[in-house]
Amino acid sequence: MKTNFFKAFVCLLLVGWATQALARPDARRMTCSAIQNLIKQQGSVVFTTGQYTWDTYVSDGRYCGRRSRTAPAKIPSSDKKKCVVNYQCRQNFNTDD
Repeated sequence: MKTNFFKAFVCLLLVGWATQALARPDARRMTCSAIQNLIKQQGSVVFTTGQYTWDTYVSDGRYCGRRSRTAPAKIPSSDKKKCVVNYQCRQNFNTDD
């Protein structure tokens, strides 16, 4: 009985850690400089930007797909309404590739 309880407890801990690891950082709760630093460190970050919105922001074009281009991006942060966060990847509609 104690073994089953211990196994269940360990499983709950693992699920909690996994959920926390998958959570997106919420840009609205971060300062602009913290957002910029995170993108610079990781290269590509998916941020929550609103109650039902999220998007990926990148440090440069290496993190975009072959048929994408970078576009300047601004998102709300805790200290600025429009924090400049380098780029977003946008689909390139030029089909001549």
